[in-house]
Amino acid sequence: MSGPVLVMAKAPRAGSVKTRLCPPLGLELAARLSAAFVTDVLATARSVDSSAGLLAPRADVDDLRLLHPGVLVNAQRGAGLAAALEAGVRDGALLVSGDAPTYPAELIRRGRDSDADLVLGPALDGGYCLIGMRRFHPAPFRGIRWSSADVLDQTVAAARAAGLSLELLDPHPDVDTVADLLSIRLQDAPATSALLADPDVAPLMPRAAAVVDEQHQQHASPWRRFVVDQLADGSEYAYLDVPPAVWVVPVADNGDTVLVRQYRHPVRAHPLEAPAGSIEPGENPAAAAGRELREEVGGVARELRRVGGFFSSSAHISLRGLVYLAIGVEFGVPTLAQREGIELVRMPFARAVALAEQGELCEAQSALALIQAARALGRPP
Repeated sequence: MSGPVLVMAKAPRAGSVKTRLCPPLGLELAARLSAAFVTDVLATARSVDSSAGLLAPRADVDDLRLLHPGVLVNAQRGAGLAAALEAGVRDGALLVSGDAPTYPAELIRRGRDSDADLVLGPALDGGYCLIGMRRFHPAPFRGIRWSSADVLDQTVAAARAAGLSLELLDPHPDVDTVADLLSIRLQDAPATSALLADPDVAPLMPRAAAVVDEQHQQHASPWRRFVVDQLADGSEYAYLDVPPAVWVVPVADNGDTVLVRQYRHPVRAHPLEAPAGSIEPGENPAAAAGRELREEVGGVARELRRVGGFFSSSAHISLRGLVYLAIGVEFGVPTLAQREGIELVRMPFARAVALAEQGELCEAQSALALIQAARALGRPP
């Protein structure tokens, strides 16, 4: 490969990067980790190519130039990851993922020296950490189901169907989940290691999960399963296993919000809540947030922003809650409120937040969602 080595990067804005780590991590810490990952990958890339730079969304270029003075930061062309990858490779660059803080210099060197038409550095999750082409061909970017576990296999198949020669480097992990973070050798990632060793950060660092030997399902419904896990240490743990869910805090331009009341049988009450609901299998969380907003309060947002997350009751239920702030909401007719027995309650957003902070909102998940949304409104987008 004759072109430069470029690390794919994003500006480390809380709520925009590494959100699959949250919870258990917070969005701010996830953003700091993202910045450390890019620092580590860039240092490795520059050990191979002293002029290695970054490739980033146009809106992120200025922020990354401030974070990495003296480093060339190139603006991505096209909309979305696929277009950015294709344009970068078309320009002759060898692209390396900024999500793989321990990616070895040797693999970057092998990628740069490859004589194959296409060189790929497989990731352990079914994608790839590195891509370059000796001569450009569009086939590896066509018909790919991006952000899936099939990206690598589909890319390889497309390249072979197009008659391209292919070199696959050794597989290496990137970091998208807590399990990924726990699997990497931190000594190979100095910036990441230093961040996680910070006394203020170390208590938040995840620990390895217990090993489950067997799982027995006692009851199931479309929304929850009661399961008993047999753990490797001989103990057992019973809990409710439920899909992840979104909480959406809507704010109109006039400062109003709309909350909902609905009968909740376990507590024999109609608590005041933020719109919320389960993420359907294969559904993007932001799409789920937009759907719940429409279904429960008839809302359409000008902007949806991920602002927080939580575990609901970590000793008893697996629920992973993701919080979205919906800005510039226009309220119309909800599609499911009447069928689900939902009562709509409109009030100033400031009053809803005050109720949450004063302990007057007894539904803790919604109270936390409101507090996280209020904090986010004071943070630039």
